[in-house]
Amino acid sequence: LLKNHTIQMQPSYHPGGMYHESNIAPHHITQTWHQNGKCPKNTIPIRRTKEEDVLRANSIKTYGKKMPQSIANLDSINKPVIPNISTGHQHAIASAQVDNCHGTRASFNLWKPTIARANDFSLTQLWITGGSYSGNDLNTIEAGWQVYPGLYRDRNTRLFIYWTRDAYQTTGCYNLHCSGFIQTDNQITLGGSISPTSTYGGAQYDIDILVWKV
Repeated sequence: LLKNHTIQMQPSYHPGGMYHESNIAPHHITQTWHQNGKCPKNTIPIRRTKEEDVLRANSIKTYGKKMPQSIANLDSINKPVIPNISTGHQHAIASAQVDNCHGTRASFNLWKPTIARANDFSLTQLWITGGSYSGNDLNTIEAGWQVYPGLYRDRNTRLFIYWTRDAYQTTGCYNLHCSGFIQTDNQITLGGSISPTSTYGGAQYDIDILVWKV
């Protein structure tokens, strides 16, 4: 699909409201690998996939992917509780429906929550969607931070992205585990740990994420 296509390495413009006035001094968010340097120009950092990473998945095809039955429905808390695919998936959301969406921006508080069981995970993310589950044509663009021992082998807070175009049936994946997302930045590793994180009753740290269509 990218035959004869020229990749735009830098946005031609930034949307209004990308930068907001604040009296809080910014603090640079770092990733652990920055201690060993940065990637040269025209290259990108890629988190190494090891054999044991793939072996933890049910199959090679499912490695780095969400399973359709694990995705929570976005039902209102006012609806009666009925058994569905969201059973066991506890979540809280804030959403808005618009007819013509070109993107969104969100600020997330960075935390390192305790994960009690190896197959549990915790995340905060933005989620741009179109289509539906029922028609198996749900399209999503997702980004945020997560603590996910089952995917990363540790309990560190990590930056992630995800996408799908068929309601998580066969397409899409985390980070760069499959084709479909082209990274151009040489400073950030998708799936890489990020720090510092907030402490209860202490210093607080946020991360801003912007997704928009040029």
